[in-house]
Amino acid sequence: MELVLHKAIENTYTKKGFRPILCYDDGTVYISKKKTELPNKDEIVHKLMNLIESWIDERKDKIAKIKRSLVLSMIDDKIYYKYDI
Repeated sequence: MELVLHKAIENTYTKKGFRPILCYDDGTVYISKKKTELPNKDEIVHKLMNLIESWIDERKDKIAKIKRSLVLSMIDDKIYYKYDI
């Protein structure tokens, strides 16, 4: 999940004109050519939520298949339990 957070931050900063110049495991240093307003927390959180929603939307079919196979395997084992993802 950390990679999604880094991606949200990078997208938000680059949209405002910043470029990443140093990348570390726990953060990135950004620079811009001109004085630019820093992104605020709400902008980063909004981008993060969009990325998570996109990730889920791209995998809905896979999630549905996993859900079906879990239910079917439970039925085959005579354990009747509905598992919702």
